[in-house]
Amino acid sequence: MRKAAQLRGFGEGGSNLPSRAITLLAFLYALNMADPRKAGNTMWFTNKKTLSAEQATALNDQGWAAFRAQDLDAAQQCFENLAKACPDDPRWMNGVGAVSLARDDRANAHRHFQRAADRDYPGSHYNLGIMAYQDGDHDVARRHFQRAAEHDYPGSHYNLGSMAFQEGDH
Repeated sequence: MRKAAQLRGFGEGGSNLPSRAITLLAFLYALNMADPRKAGNTMWFTNKKTLSAEQATALNDQGWAAFRAQDLDAAQQCFENLAKACPDDPRWMNGVGAVSLARDDRANAHRHFQRAADRDYPGSHYNLGIMAYQDGDHDVARRHFQRAAEHDYPGSHYNLGSMAFQEGDH
């Protein structure tokens, strides 16, 4: 329980969601389609070979909702469905990375975060920064937080400031 909770900042969603995504999620929840804990509950479009931008966003958001509910299996399934339909979308890579990290599979987490960061996905730069910081590699952490900060990714500026303060650069 602790691991998924500590990763909450690693994901997406929350109050930062665009209003269209919030509306779509509210609609899906009203239809009982977006609750990942219900058996047989997959969105009808997950079997399609391609998804619209809105469908991909809804599936990504469903994955993060499952992650926040600590249903790692459902989250993994959502991100894998997104990967099948949108193989170059870095959001699924970031999601699989977060699920892997919550399951203590740091090597798989790092691999997926790096794949998304190679596509300059700010959330994955942030996550790689967290992992590098935890591993004591502050130079690598700083580089990833700086890349995330260039996209104004939440928490990245704070982490850079905290690191500078800890190093006496204030």
